[in-house]
Amino acid sequence: MSLKLLAKNDSEEFSLNTVAYCLASNTPNSIRHYLVACAEQAYPVWGELLYSLQQGESAFEHLYQMSPYEYMQQYPDKATTFDKAMLELSSMADNGITEVYDFFTKNKLIDLGGGTGYFLKTVLTKYSHMQGVLLEIPATIERAKEELTHSGLISRCQLVSGGFFEDIPKGGDVYVLRNTLNDWSDEKVIEILKNCRLVMNDAPLLIIQRLHSKHETLLNTLLLNMNRSLMRSATNGTVRSFEKLEALCRAAQLVCKPPIPTHAHNEMMIIEAYCKSE
Repeated sequence: MSLKLLAKNDSEEFSLNTVAYCLASNTPNSIRHYLVACAEQAYPVWGELLYSLQQGESAFEHLYQMSPYEYMQQYPDKATTFDKAMLELSSMADNGITEVYDFFTKNKLIDLGGGTGYFLKTVLTKYSHMQGVLLEIPATIERAKEELTHSGLISRCQLVSGGFFEDIPKGGDVYVLRNTLNDWSDEKVIEILKNCRLVMNDAPLLIIQRLHSKHETLLNTLLLNMNRSLMRSATNGTVRSFEKLEALCRAAQLVCKPPIPTHAHNEMMIIEAYCKSE
């Protein structure tokens, strides 16, 4: 089977084509580490699909006898690959986000569950006047410190160990939940949003994620939700429509503006939410 990764010029010389460059390291739009993470971590888990279907439990935890977070702590090399994979996917989406949302009037961005700071890095690089706060679990915070130090942005960042079910940092001009809420049940999403509302004051909360569309195929939706169920514990997360997300925000006393489409390849949307007026 030919993968068609080489191009031949008029001199009969071969070189990498545009597809092959996506498999190389440190090239624009590279997905090398994402494919490695899929092969090393996701592919074996899909082999346990029958277990998840029969038991309704995480195939990942069944296979490895630990949660994905515990797995990352126990195998730092896998965590590094995962972080690089998320950075590759993020880099293709985040520039599209900053193209359509203007952060110029904001001074402090608080990223809730922002991984190793990939989105924070994109915003702070574009807006040199801004400061950033990253809220993440302790193991991820250590990896974020390395990444932000390497990027030369650590002096403009505050790293906070914790989670969005606990105390959320105060004082932000804008709060961000990026690719987060789809992992949690409706009840947990409302809890997260209520915690945000307690500290937001007049600041917006940007919910950045993929939304379910009525035009989306059933197969695509099933695959997305099935992968989430296989990899994580039974958190009852799902890809939601804007109408459903808007209802959850209302339950947390937040009001949403219409979603803003981005130029991201994976159809990311920005939903701007504010505290409901008394």
